[in-house]
Amino acid sequence: MIPLSLLLKISLFLPLLFFPLKEKAGIPHPETSRISDRWITLSDGISFKQQNTDKTDLNILITFGGFLQPEESVRKWSDALCSVKNTDLGIGFQIAVKGPLNDYYQQRELDLNKLIDFTDSLIALKRFAESDIYVIGYSSGVFVFHEMLNLLNKRQEDVKSRVSGRITYFSLDGAMGKNQGIFLTEENTRYLKKIYGVYAESKTAGIRSARNNDVIDLVNYYKNISELVVVNSDNSGCLKGAKWCVHESLIIKYPPLKSGLSGNYNYDFGNRGENVTDEYLNYVKRAGKK
Repeated sequence: MIPLSLLLKISLFLPLLFFPLKEKAGIPHPETSRISDRWITLSDGISFKQQNTDKTDLNILITFGGFLQPEESVRKWSDALCSVKNTDLGIGFQIAVKGPLNDYYQQRELDLNKLIDFTDSLIALKRFAESDIYVIGYSSGVFVFHEMLNLLNKRQEDVKSRVSGRITYFSLDGAMGKNQGIFLTEENTRYLKKIYGVYAESKTAGIRSARNNDVIDLVNYYKNISELVVVNSDNSGCLKGAKWCVHESLIIKYPPLKSGLSGNYNYDFGNRGENVTDEYLNYVKRAGKK
């Protein structure tokens, strides 16, 4: 007869045979197994994907969509960027976060703690110990990222120290949130390796992207870790004075509405991502695979 104590121990592990922890919790275990290279929902509006690459591609890309940008659109944007830039970036995991419901993310509707847990579960693994984290925030999406840093700063020191100094942050026409929105505090810059403040300019349209002044303010405020990047949008087709069209050219080279902001985010990035705006990522060069 099997002892009752042994039966109890076996019963504790039976659910894991049929419902693996890594899938139930939405947290993969790259040390021991692969997950499918498809997008998997982590939380409402947040999803992740493991790149179908070799085991030396261990960096993490997190894209934060702009105001009301659907999750599916952010996924396609992330895929397009990886299609054209993964040789430089070495992305092993992609994370897509849909755009906020309000310009300044007042509702705080996304479960960013789950995003923090997921990211920490990766970089806590030995294979990911030296991984870089690339964050791209577009327009109002930067405030979602700033709030993520606020929540991260409330965690235990071991979690905070794993992220410290590892994030390369691209703010695409995004504000630092000092006057409106969620502020990128000096305390939270401990997590950042570098800030690239990015705006676009079209000389043919005679205009810069709508929030270029916010980008310049961000770079000036954190000038010790920041660099200004200007994307050339001369060929975007934007009409004279169409600053919101130029704003949108930070995501796609040829915005669908030439007179302003299209607002539907239904972008055609091309079969191989050839229409995605990726110029600012030229500032990241891998010094060989890890």
